[in-house]
Amino acid sequence: MKDDRGGGTVLAIAVVVAAALAVGVVGYFLATVRASREVVAIAEDAALAASQYSLDLDARGACRHAQGVVESNGARLVSCVRTVSDYRVVVESGGRTAHAIAGPK
Repeated sequence: MKDDRGGGTVLAIAVVVAAALAVGVVGYFLATVRASREVVAIAEDAALAASQYSLDLDARGACRHAQGVVESNGARLVSCVRTVSDYRVVVESGGRTAHAIAGPK
């Protein structure tokens, strides 16, 4: 008769390894989603800051103000453009890029 002692141990190890891999993949996915959302939030904050600054003070310093907001969050302001009715900003952080638009309503 064949001795199959230890088969349960091998199966248990395989299940634990598969579960650890699944947790790792889910963790990586969630970290990626979080990083993407952070960049979008920074871009939105910058666009709102530029828009609010131009309402309160003047339009010339609005993009400089937006740049300060972006840099304080550890990101880089790629562009800040004032159109007729709003500000459009592009922000980059950690290899991710986000666009945002804000203006008075």
